[in-house]
Amino acid sequence: MKKMQRIKNIDAVTLNNWITENKVKIIDVRDPFEHKSSSISGSINIPLSEICADHEHFKASDNKKIVIHCKSGRRSNLACEKILEENPNIEVYNLTGGIDSFKSQGYTTDTSPDTMPIERQVMLTVGIIVFISSLLSLFVSEQFIYLIIFVALGLMNAGITGWCGMAKLLGKLPWNK
Repeated sequence: MKKMQRIKNIDAVTLNNWITENKVKIIDVRDPFEHKSSSISGSINIPLSEICADHEHFKASDNKKIVIHCKSGRRSNLACEKILEENPNIEVYNLTGGIDSFKSQGYTTDTSPDTMPIERQVMLTVGIIVFISSLLSLFVSEQFIYLIIFVALGLMNAGITGWCGMAKLLGKLPWNK
């Protein structure tokens, strides 16, 4: 049984120092649409679902420290666990608080002005569905209330589990690639 190495955490200040000193390779494990909308300059996007210790970026680190980040630190922590489970000899660091903490320290990120964040796309889509379904249930058939209930259950599931099917679906649309 492999002994799992403890995950090393760093803060945004340390990461920024490593970036300034050109000592780091940054891996962003968010989905591509999240990475496209806002990213740490020079970061490489490898979604959590595709992360593995055999990936080329973990084999050739160019003597640079490897820092993994996501939005808030939860997914990047899972990525670190997975990598260390597969190969405990790889030295990886988790950015505590993710890109949110990096931004909150005042460090700049690359942003795409033409991309609406996926959270806003979900809110807009949910609002449209609920509004139209409400009108349809009032003026066409009471059966449309079930669509509102379905959407509400989806939102509750997203809130409880952190997994949002609508965000995943919207993420596959061409403008989110």
